[in-house]
Amino acid sequence: MNKYQTVTVLVAAINLMLMMLFPPYDYLSAHNNVPNFDGFLPVFGEHPNREINNNFLSIEIFIVLANAAIASLLLTDRARLRRRLDRQHLVLLGVALNLLLAGTPQDHGYLRSRWSSELLAVVLHRQSGVQVHATTVRRWLKRLHYGWRRARPTLYIRDPRKLQRMQAIAAALADPTPGTEVFYEDEVDIHLNPKIGHGWMPRGQQTAVPTPGKNRKTYLAGTLHAHTGRVITVEGERKDSLLFIHLLYQLKRTYRAARRIILILDNYKVHDSAITRRWLAQNPKFQLLFQPAYHPWVNRIERLWKQLHDTVTRNHRHPTLPALMTAVRQFLHVCQPFPGQQPSLATAK
Repeated sequence: MNKYQTVTVLVAAINLMLMMLFPPYDYLSAHNNVPNFDGFLPVFGEHPNREINNNFLSIEIFIVLANAAIASLLLTDRARLRRRLDRQHLVLLGVALNLLLAGTPQDHGYLRSRWSSELLAVVLHRQSGVQVHATTVRRWLKRLHYGWRRARPTLYIRDPRKLQRMQAIAAALADPTPGTEVFYEDEVDIHLNPKIGHGWMPRGQQTAVPTPGKNRKTYLAGTLHAHTGRVITVEGERKDSLLFIHLLYQLKRTYRAARRIILILDNYKVHDSAITRRWLAQNPKFQLLFQPAYHPWVNRIERLWKQLHDTVTRNHRHPTLPALMTAVRQFLHVCQPFPGQQPSLATAK
């Protein structure tokens, strides 16, 4: 075993050790006991309502061992590797690129936070002895189905109340008690300046979307019934506690016979302001269930707002805010029950 094979074995062993120390865990819902991937957690900690995803862990181990075996076999003849890049060595370099791109340049002692083709060429030369041009690296990346794309942000912050809040939401959604109504609640901004988005246009050209110059805004507060899909909204010039209370009052009028009205909502300050708490104290039939912090996907009304922007506000050409709000109201009328309709195909009236 040469030194390159030794390095390959050591890297594989370190990867396996990290996988065993931080295995993938599934979160088990208290409602239906269905596992959902929750992340990579330390094996020695206590993780209630979670279990190790053995299938995922087995796949990880298999991939590391397979890559290590291929690399070890192909690193037996470095002299041939210098003379000619045959098919086997291209496979080896593909494995090496995959392993490099799984991390960042900073893992290898460089200042850059993301890989460039030039830096990949330098590291490949340092690790394998093969000197290639950055253009060749870009061609290999294309064959490996890599593309230069925008990354998506994710948060490492964990809400310590996540488990408790998710259990409360699951219990509310499964509550069969007659007279209990459950809603998702949220607010959305409507801007006169159009949200710019993708659209079909000639290659090499960008469609011009006229803007009014000075932006104006109005705000919607809305609820989505968790079971029927009914949508109720109110409008306001300010996104404050009074707008939220106006929505609560509208729910109270619409669901007079309800014994309990449960709202699943985010941690926005107006939902827990002093004026809101006073109103809730006078209306005890209302119960607020706050979703975990940094978990917007828990609130299904976010999908409604996305559909609203995709259908009405993105790249719109309404010259005035009243004209735009007319289109918004029509969308909110034709989208019900949500989901289930196709508001993006609705005709303007």
